[in-house]
Amino acid sequence: MKLRYTGFFVALTILSINFIAALNNSIVQLVLPQLSQKMGLEYEISSVVISLYWLSAGITALPAGKLGDIYSPKQIFIFGMAIFSLSSFLSICVTDSMLQLAVLRAIQGLGASAAIVNGVSLLRLTFPPEEINKMMGWWATSIAMGYMIGPALGGYLVDSLGWKYSFIMNGVITAFFAGYALVTLTHGERNNMSFDLLGSGILSVSIGALLFFLNPISGIILHSLIRYSPLLIFCIGFMLFIKREKSCAYPLVDLNLFSSNRTFVLGLLTGITHSASIQGLNFVLQHYFQNAHGLSPSQSGGYWMLMSLANFITSFYVGKFGNRYEARSLAIYGAIVRIFALLGLTFISFLNSEVTQIYLVVLILIVFGLGMGLTTAPIYSLIIGSLDSSQTGTATGMYNIARDMSSSIGVALSAQILFITSIFFPSKEHIFTQLGMGFLFTCVLIFGGFLFLLRIPRVPPMLTHEAANQS
Repeated sequence: MKLRYTGFFVALTILSINFIAALNNSIVQLVLPQLSQKMGLEYEISSVVISLYWLSAGITALPAGKLGDIYSPKQIFIFGMAIFSLSSFLSICVTDSMLQLAVLRAIQGLGASAAIVNGVSLLRLTFPPEEINKMMGWWATSIAMGYMIGPALGGYLVDSLGWKYSFIMNGVITAFFAGYALVTLTHGERNNMSFDLLGSGILSVSIGALLFFLNPISGIILHSLIRYSPLLIFCIGFMLFIKREKSCAYPLVDLNLFSSNRTFVLGLLTGITHSASIQGLNFVLQHYFQNAHGLSPSQSGGYWMLMSLANFITSFYVGKFGNRYEARSLAIYGAIVRIFALLGLTFISFLNSEVTQIYLVVLILIVFGLGMGLTTAPIYSLIIGSLDSSQTGTATGMYNIARDMSSSIGVALSAQILFITSIFFPSKEHIFTQLGMGFLFTCVLIFGGFLFLLRIPRVPPMLTHEAANQS
């Protein structure tokens, strides 16, 4: 049963959590240096505040999506919004304790993830099939807008209200939208399935162990061979999870999807390379601007914001006109644009010139941002459009987990590329060569995603999942 169409305010309600979560993330990024200095902590220690948020969000994504598919995405969406709002109000109780702030952020990650994952399901249930590409465009736009204006707005709120009252204000806004969703949206049909609690627990431990291993904080807490124990836990847990899902009557993940649904698998792989390339590029760019050109963090952040602005503009138009075009074609064009942009950055770096005009680099980044906007929403559309609407929450949860893991992997691999290149080119004079190899590696990731996209079958933009199955 479709949720009744209620227009603009319903879409605004569903998409609000994307913007608010991004804004809170910006506030935390701004507050951490002050708290770290006040308590005399190294950055690696204080980064646990950020790490726990993403760890909690990654663990929650798939179980929350599955619960939405079984019961109702509205119930889990409102539950997530309520958890996020309540944890924001609890910020008033936090002293200048990094541990308390980390726990608070972990709770916020749980609530935000549950709401965001089921928000996609609500969009698909609320709007007609021919509008889904358009809604995914607005979905990407809300995220891009959050990260584009988040630093500036977050800085203003922190300076004006302080970080605690900024959190409380966001909690009030979230509570308002949760109340509106409770009154406006109607329940979908309950599926006659059970929730795989054991499988969910095994997967959560496995994903948590892997994300912990990929985070720099694990190298501080764990030493020597013990450093690799989280990776061992992940491998064992993942094998147990596969065994559990094969024997479970109502599995958390239908493993047949990976053998029978080509579009879903290739879309997921494309999303993995997409997320890894973006976070890897961000890591290399900060070294390029600050270490090679001597710019300040605020200057390098400003240039990154220009790329985010380009991403926002393209995402906006993809959202406005996305239902007219095939998602696969848009993603392919976006990948081509990003490949050429990164080849340009690689070429400039290999020139090994400190006098390279920054405006040329910024222009290339703006082009890359345009390619990002062409790619992000269509990838979402390809993944969720390949499945029945009753599996939207599960599909979104799987993609969010893959995105979080691939983002960590992208940063880790980019760091290794820079490290290995520095062994062969140890002189500081070759820093541009090192960074050029980092850009080239990111380009290779995008090219891999481009190859995956080429293998996805063509589906007309207005064709629904059910119609595609019948054709």
